[in-house]
Amino acid sequence: MTELNTTKIGTELTDNSIEFIPEAHCYLKINENRIDFTSKQSEFKKIEEDIIQEKLIEPNQVTNFKVDYHKKFLKNWLNETKSKFEFDQIW
Repeated sequence: MTELNTTKIGTELTDNSIEFIPEAHCYLKINENRIDFTSKQSEFKKIEEDIIQEKLIEPNQVTNFKVDYHKKFLKNWLNETKSKFEFDQIW
């Protein structure tokens, strides 16, 4: 998540000297075409260059599995980057 691809966060990241925050974002991949149905204004090309990892999940995994995976990924990212922020501050 950056201020460019998620404009609703305003300048929160810049104001806190954060370049980006990893976000678990869901989109459909159909015959190698990626489609983002998050909102009517969503366009996959807005996030395409920012993807760190792509993970195939089943529809029933969008809730609990996705959230748990995102939390674990975020905790590892905070640790690896030696962030000054705690998990609860970012989450």
